[in-house]
Amino acid sequence: FLYRIAYGLSIRSNPLFVQPVIDAAQNHAWAVRIAHGCVLGNGPDDVFKPPLYPALVGLLYALVGPKVGAVQIAQFLLGILSCLLTVLLGARLFGPFVGITAGLFSALYAPYLFFEGQLLSPAWSIFLNLVIVLLGLAVGPRGPLAWASLGALTGIAIGVRPDALLGLGAFLVHRLVRSSKSEATGTTWKRSVALGVGLLLTLTPVGVRNYVLTHSFIFVSSNAGINFYTGNGLEADGVSAIPPGLAWSHTLSKVPEDVLLRPAVASRWWFARTLSDIRQDAVRWIRLIVRKAFAFWN
Repeated sequence: FLYRIAYGLSIRSNPLFVQPVIDAAQNHAWAVRIAHGCVLGNGPDDVFKPPLYPALVGLLYALVGPKVGAVQIAQFLLGILSCLLTVLLGARLFGPFVGITAGLFSALYAPYLFFEGQLLSPAWSIFLNLVIVLLGLAVGPRGPLAWASLGALTGIAIGVRPDALLGLGAFLVHRLVRSSKSEATGTTWKRSVALGVGLLLTLTPVGVRNYVLTHSFIFVSSNAGINFYTGNGLEADGVSAIPPGLAWSHTLSKVPEDVLLRPAVASRWWFARTLSDIRQDAVRWIRLIVRKAFAFWN
């Protein structure tokens, strides 16, 4: 808590935090529109990114006004809660020493503070993922309602950051198998269906919204393809995203105009383009994966 107070005071006049830029600026503008009643969105551009983080910020703006500082305070509080949840999770899995050590590292981990001070989704995503994992460990052999609630919360986490589906999906499948080993097959199916219903309960409105705006099926957002290209295409260096401005315009200029206007088609186009790049120079891509793995674990 004290570390975040000191950090918050130190960034009060930093232009990067006072005036959001790039993705943070888009989230701010989107949240302001939501706070003023434009909940659905204006068109295809509003399906490029996941909608639930701007919706959460928009709800906060509706309560206190469009104040970036209010979002930062909320996210610093979420960061503190995440540190406590990390202690609980570590202690639950490996004992109190591991839990306290993990919580301490989380509390002092500089990238956490950086993202908590930005109008970006990691602070919310980390908090939701920790809650889901802790609940998933506690649900065990309980009834369908508990599993449906877990699915609904997972849907919210995916609506904030869709890449959470990979880790959370594997975890939830593991919990289903683990909790049903000594029980009848019918019980496993009931829990699986309940989990799926809960997931659809929170994600279906997002899909319906996206269909209304684009007249095509988009699960959560349409930025998966360009993100895949950013990390794996021929221009990827393994440690940075495509920069804004002229480089971004140059990248988009490669996309046929009729494709660019259709978000779902554009995402598939970027996936195909990236897979073509990988096939073109597989050795380069393997070196890229090694470099990213080293950067991640360093």
